This record gives sequence, structure tokens and C-alpha cells, in this order.
Amino acid sequence: METYKDMGYNAVAVGTMDLPYLSSLPDKRPLLLSLNLQAEKPVWRPYEVFELKGIKVVVTALTQAAGAGDLISVLQTAKNPGRIPDSYKILDPVTVFKEQLPMLKAKGDIVIVLSNLGGTADFELAQNVPGIDLIIESGPMPPINTPKQVGNTYILKAHNKGQSIGVATLSISDKKLTGLTNRLEILASDLPVDEALERRIEALPK
Repeated sequence: METYKDMGYNAVAVGTMDLPYLSSLPDKRPLLLSLNLQAEKPVWRPYEVFELKGIKVVVTALTQAAGAGDLISVLQTAKNPGRIPDSYKILDPVTVFKEQLPMLKAKGDIVIVLSNLGGTADFELAQNVPGIDLIIESGPMPPINTPKQVGNTYILKAHNKGQSIGVATLSISDKKLTGLTNRLEILASDLPVDEALERRIEALPK
């Protein structure tokens, strides 16, 4: 997480696989976001508003709920997974987003979702909850090189496990998203080695 911060990430979505480790994360990290993950003492926020050149961009995130109960059981029995607090509860993402979208749109001009749902679930979200401007997917599904569009919602995805970095350019007129272009920068093996990062990786517990 410190490396994400050093790379300039402003916010990241909380994924189901992250749950055992949230309570032990260092303070020096990007902002954690999840709209549908609940807890007594969350270390994440439901959303954050960033202002860029007079445009208020609301960034939120969704944590995968389908099959989460089984996954959490597996994580609890895995080797040294950390402890998932009993108070953690993952709510249905579509239901939550329908309820919260009016509030989110009142907070800003553009609504962006960092999604841990993946695959068809993101397209279903865009179909069922009109009003989202951009969904950025995560997970093992193939990358989306050319932006997909469902209604007025754009959907993007880079490669899995940091194999590429997505660079999106948003066209905005009258504080509304009117177009989007995207390219994927492949992180090939012939790129120069970041020696400071390499030392950090080597120092991680094995």
C-alpha cells in the first residue's frame, strides 16, 4: 500500500481479498473506498470528492458481494490471513448504489466507480443504475482496450495484476462527461528497474 502511495494513487477500492488485512494497514497509504462495505470502525470511506479545474469528481467504490460469504470462510482458514472483524458486512452493490446515487450526484459533477465486482456485474450495474459516468473495473477478466459504453456510462479496465496502466482522457462540457478516450501502457519486462521498489519487495516477509 505504501508503494501505491509513492506511485501517486489517490484512492483504491477495497476488494474482498483485502478484508483480512485492512486493520493492519499503515497510515501511509492511498485512500480506501467502498460504498457497500459496512463495519463498526471502518478504515475506508464510502466516497471522496476531488476538485479538478473547477470540476467536482466524486469517486466511490464497490466491493464484490456475490459469493463473499464463502470467500471469507476460505480467507479465515488460510495461512496467517489476519482477522476479518465480525462487524464487516457486504451489502448488495446495486441496491446500495441505487439508494446512494442521488446523494453522490449532489456532491459533484462526475461520478466514477472503482469496481471490485468484475465482468458482467459491472455492465449490469450500468444498466440498472443510470447516472454513473465511468466504471473502472478490476479483477482477472480481460482488459478493455476500447471504452465500452452502456447508456451514458463508460466502462474501462486495465490488465490484471498490474500488467498495464490505463490512461483515460475525459471530455467534459458544462460539467458533464461528453466523451472519453483510453490507452493502456503495457509494463513490459524491458522497462528500467526501480531499484528502490526492488529493495522494498525484497524486504517483505516471505
